[in-house]
Amino acid sequence: MEFSKKSIIIAVLIVVLAVSVLIQVTSTYNVPGALTSEQAGQKALAFINANLVQTGDATLGGVADEGAFYKLDLVVQGQKYVSYVTKDGKTLFPSGIAIDQAATQPAATFDAPDAAVPTVDLYVMSFCPYGTQAESIMDPVAGLLGSKMNFNVRFIAHVSNGTVQSLHGTNEANEDMRQLCIIKDYGMSKWWTYVSGINDKCTVDDIETCWANVAKDAGLDGSKVADCVKSDGLALITADEALVDANGVTGSPTLIINDEPYTGSRTSDAFKEGICTGFTTVPTECSSALSTATPASQGGCG
Repeated sequence: MEFSKKSIIIAVLIVVLAVSVLIQVTSTYNVPGALTSEQAGQKALAFINANLVQTGDATLGGVADEGAFYKLDLVVQGQKYVSYVTKDGKTLFPSGIAIDQAATQPAATFDAPDAAVPTVDLYVMSFCPYGTQAESIMDPVAGLLGSKMNFNVRFIAHVSNGTVQSLHGTNEANEDMRQLCIIKDYGMSKWWTYVSGINDKCTVDDIETCWANVAKDAGLDGSKVADCVKSDGLALITADEALVDANGVTGSPTLIINDEPYTGSRTSDAFKEGICTGFTTVPTECSSALSTATPASQGGCG
């Protein structure tokens, strides 16, 4: 499954520990108290859904006994993945996550630098599933705070010799530029309408035939958008690439508030709370409660 930059860093930092645990459990996997395959699999699945992917997204296709471990066949958003859990149900591989310890760790407190009008930049790829989740989560926050924050969506791509390269291919690169043109020519309100339709109706495979109808439904001139991509798309995505590089962004989604990378959880209320730490004078809207019911994936594309 795809992990955020933070998850990757954590995995690298604990690799020595993971190897140590691997050696120990390999020689002691038949110790008394080992969970059944079903018990270990369900414990791992509950942890994954609560901490690594959107709740309910991951399903367990099967559990197999692999000696020191149980092998987990997972399905996340239609994609198949393999993970392993120790037979006592305490450690999840390949990342070496200590399940019980991680589940009880207190969340780190995020506090952005203060500004009269916070600048909120959400870095995404237009067809990264974690990025589109973050957009959906940010939508009610943008509706609540409106012009009291300066919200921008930035796209993660690379420009080489006049060609835009994106993780999910040429179609994604084209859609990144289309959305940047819509923001430039129509503003964020129209972009929200358009992107909601894109995320609901289109895929990276059919976007080239799907986007025009979504644009029409959003009240946009498709020809104007297409002309902008031809004339300005490369410059717009190049400007975003410069911001990506300047801020060290490597994964979609990445949320930066007043130049501070956001480190909290991904729910509408958590995003709101993070942004509200960045006000010099906190507005009354910050006391409004938004959804906390469905935490989004903590993974990312990158």
